[in-house]
Amino acid sequence: MHLVETYALSCGAKIDKPLIYEKYFPLPKGKYISFQPFSGAPSKNYDFWQQVVDILYPILKNKDISILQIGARDEKTFNGCLSVVGNTNLGQAAYAVARSELHLGADSFAAHVASAYDKKIVAIYSNNIVNNVKPYWSDEENVSLLEPERKNKPNFAMEESPKTINFIKPEAIAESVCKLLNIDFKQPYETVYIGEKYGLDNFFVWVPDILHPIKEPPQPIEVRMDYHFNESILEQQLQICPCAIITNKPINLELLKRYRPRVAHLFYEITKDDSPEFAQGARKAGLKIIPITRLSDEEITDKKVHYFDVGKINSVDEPEKELIKKIKNTDNLSYKSNKIIMSDAKRFSSHPKYLKGITSNNNFEPLDFSGNFFDDLDHYHIVKLLD
Repeated sequence: MHLVETYALSCGAKIDKPLIYEKYFPLPKGKYISFQPFSGAPSKNYDFWQQVVDILYPILKNKDISILQIGARDEKTFNGCLSVVGNTNLGQAAYAVARSELHLGADSFAAHVASAYDKKIVAIYSNNIVNNVKPYWSDEENVSLLEPERKNKPNFAMEESPKTINFIKPEAIAESVCKLLNIDFKQPYETVYIGEKYGLDNFFVWVPDILHPIKEPPQPIEVRMDYHFNESILEQQLQICPCAIITNKPINLELLKRYRPRVAHLFYEITKDDSPEFAQGARKAGLKIIPITRLSDEEITDKKVHYFDVGKINSVDEPEKELIKKIKNTDNLSYKSNKIIMSDAKRFSSHPKYLKGITSNNNFEPLDFSGNFFDDLDHYHIVKLLD
């Protein structure tokens, strides 16, 4: 039973279309689709809307259709959209939805408003049974309601881990929009894997062969001393801003003590040639040292006794073997990464590309399994490009 029917039954009220209060709002010239990507429940918030917009933007632009993003103040906005986020009240948002060609978004307020206006709708669902919460007043041929493939029923939770809504592929959402608008759609790629962290803003790591220029970054920058060991550059960087340091070699403890307030974390990788004395000295100096390792359980067993006073040794997480096998056994795959390695004022999309000096151009690039490619799998969007 739909929630509207449940409420009507409980209240003894007749179901009819709602009377919606509209308030004038200046709208963009020409045609547009309305877009409300967010909901109050984190489990309903899709992390890969930017990828959907990236596919749709050139297609809709060719048809002189823009994307008008609506929503509450402080919500993230997306490149390619005309944003009025935080600048409309409910009546003005309804005014905008009523004049759109189609509504796209989460299971939220605007989808139901669009239904009352008989608008075409593409909406995505995760934590509810779709038939219980779908746009009630819409004809089936005017809506495309997408939900993830799963073995079990929705869990009705406000938060999920992993978020099942992220199992919906960006290209499937874009295709649904084009289908309802009667626009030819050429699928650009087929998603093979999309990491949990890929939907976040770009994340930068710095190789200490160049200084990060920003004195007050929003968070400590990650300095990869394990990629390029240079204590002189590290010291200059610590003079500029706080750093989280990753190293597999001992660093001069006097240097670290001198800048201790600016060392946010010190990740020390324990290798076969490790230095327990360095780790113990860093702990005694009051540094926030976190031991990590790629060694096997057998290889690390005899070393643990030297790190009891340092802290728990954390194993570098390895992706599922079956997932790696699937990726390696699929031909002609490409990827994008939102984890950018900065070295010598150049951008690299992965550790293998950095080792080979192949800079990133922000487009999909061929996979390269050398180096530590799979370390950052959660930051990748891996696809099979289609002709």
